[in-house]
Order: sequence, then C-alpha cells, then structure tokens
Amino acid sequence: MINNITNMFKKTWKYLLAGLIVVCVLRYYIGAEFFDIFGVLIFSGLTLIGLWELYSEKQMPDWIAFALIVVGLFGLVVDGATSLVLLKQFMLKI
Repeated sequence: MINNITNMFKKTWKYLLAGLIVVCVLRYYIGAEFFDIFGVLIFSGLTLIGLWELYSEKQMPDWIAFALIVVGLFGLVVDGATSLVLLKQFMLKI
C-alpha cells in the first residue's frame, strides 16, 4: 500500500507543482472574485457529473456518484454564497 502511494506521488509530483505554480501566478494577477465564480462553475460541474453518473449506465460505483454530488453541493453553497455577497457589494453597488 505504501509503495503504491509512493509510486503515485513520484509520477504526479511534477503536475502538482506545476498546478501550484499556475494557481500562485493566477492569484497574483487575478482577483479573488474570479476564483469564487470559477468555483461555482467547477462545483456545478461536479454536481452534474455526479447526477449523470447516478442516472446513466455507468461503470462507476454509486458511492462515487453520491460523493461527487455531496462535494458539488457543499461547494456550491459555500462559493455560491460568497459569489452572491461579492455580486451584491462590488458589482451591483447595492
């Protein structure tokens, strides 16, 4: 088990580092509100993928589809609330 995790980390560390660098660079040039709106889109996608997997002929177990739905809905609640606050305060000037 430990060897599998070690081998997986050895294969993916470059991609993780590249992703971290990209996020840091984007964070420097792009404001936080972009990431909130982007998060809403990503979590919506996760929820839709989970629902699609649940109701289609699939090869994925049901627990994975339920996990995607739960993570997607929790993310939508958090990022959706933050995005609404940002929209209300900064973009609509209410």
